[in-house]
Formats: sequence, structure tokens, C-alpha cells
Amino acid sequence: MRKSDLTGKKFGRLTGISRSGSNKSGQSIWTWECECGARVEALATNVTSGKKQSCGCLQSELRTKHGLYKTPTYKAWIGMKARVSGASEVSKKYYVPKGISVSPAWRDDFLQFLLDMGECPPGMTLERKDNDLGYSPENCCWATRSEQSANTRRTHMVTYKGERMCLSHACKKAHKDYRTAMKKMAKGASAQSVVDEFP
Repeated sequence: MRKSDLTGKKFGRLTGISRSGSNKSGQSIWTWECECGARVEALATNVTSGKKQSCGCLQSELRTKHGLYKTPTYKAWIGMKARVSGASEVSKKYYVPKGISVSPAWRDDFLQFLLDMGECPPGMTLERKDNDLGYSPENCCWATRSEQSANTRRTHMVTYKGERMCLSHACKKAHKDYRTAMKKMAKGASAQSVVDEFP
């Protein structure tokens, strides 16, 4: 299979210099020159897809020059990674055993996290929509602390109109009384069956 010639082609801040080899899977590794003057080796697919956009200087600028390391968004990114690291008792007890992880696109790239999630709105925190799944663009949103407190493993998770949420939120969306829903469950109905009756 012919390898693409990326010499002189620019992606993000990186310009292709020369092909330097392949990894164990046969994927092309290239030497790239960054706008800042530094040279770095990286998989061609990572660069052409936009996963890697610089030698690392772009992320550094976000953390220092632009001061984003002090923002709620950056702190949310750091906290997210800490929760799945296994470094704390909370992480070992609630995250690692459940296999909760961070999307590869976010794990080492704050810029990608920022692009996917946007800036953290005032008073909100990072929440997983489905607590059985990991941190990814599809499963995360910004939520108020009260909403995040409601979305825990102690709550009853249901699907309402194609969206995963806790029972209390479903009741609010459907304009139904939460206490009535709980009474039905006390008589043996499942949370999902109660929600299935909503318009």
C-alpha cells in the first residue's frame, strides 16, 4: 500500500518534514516541524486527523499565556482525570472497579476537551449523563451541583424521549409529580415503566 507524501503539508501548527518509520501496526510515523521551531515525531494519522496539532506548545500556551490553567474548565479537566487515576481512595472505590475511564481524545489533550465541551458555565460542574459509562463527549455535559447530586447511583435512572436521566428530571420534563411516581414504585412498578406512561 502506497504511503501518502505529507512533505510540506501543514496540519494545525505542524508541517510534514519526512517519514521516519512505522509503528508495530504499520502506521506511518513522520517528523514534523512546529510553528514554534521545534521538531517532533508523531503518527501521521494523529496529525492529519487533528488529534495532535502542535509539538505541545499549544497546550502550554493555553495553560500559561492564556491563563486557562486557573479556569473552572481546566480544573474540571484535571479533576476528571484524577477521579479515574486510582490515586485516591474515592477513585479506587468508585471509579477504577467500574472501569470508568477518560476518552483517549481527552486524556492528554485539554484543548480537545475545551473544543468539545466549551467553557464551563458559572456555577456548573462536569457530569456524566450515564454513570455506568466513562468520560467522553457523548456522555458528558455541564450541570448544576443540584443536578449532579441527583444523578448518582442511588437515584433511579430512566430513559425519557431518548435521553438518559434520573427519574426526578424526567418528572420535571413531563410535568409529572415525582412523589406520585415514587408511590407507584413503592407498589412494585419499575422506574422505567412509570416513565413509559409519560406523554
